[in-house]
Amino acid sequence: MHYDVAAYGRDGNLAVIGEAKVRSAPDSTWATALRRNILETESKLRARYFMLAVPDRLYLWPGDANPNAIPQEIDARETFAPYFRMLGIEPLEIQSPTFGNVVSWWLSDLTQADPTKVDARLRESGLVDAVAGGRISRGLAA
Repeated sequence: MHYDVAAYGRDGNLAVIGEAKVRSAPDSTWATALRRNILETESKLRARYFMLAVPDRLYLWPGDANPNAIPQEIDARETFAPYFRMLGIEPLEIQSPTFGNVVSWWLSDLTQADPTKVDARLRESGLVDAVAGGRISRGLAA
């Protein structure tokens, strides 16, 4: 399996593997089905979290969650808005490769972020602590 982005924690362990998808009107049912399909080929995720990013949402699961587990769903419009503005692109106009770069850029910034200035839902999810002081890799092959 090939993932769009991976984040390693300060300890060097794989903290997050993620997929970036451009899709209009996704929901947690779609996200769960996509993750379940991924798990059919990759039976055990070796990361602390699995993340599915779309331009307006983040879906987050613990790495060891049941294939049918419902994700934590986070509204990501404000999270990704500064990146879309810097690129001069509207979220509905973004193409897949560019959105993958946006997600990597955001995760890279998150590794160095002041946790008190990060969206509370992201802090509460544990994602911020998992990647703090870490590094990002694009295109991880499992």
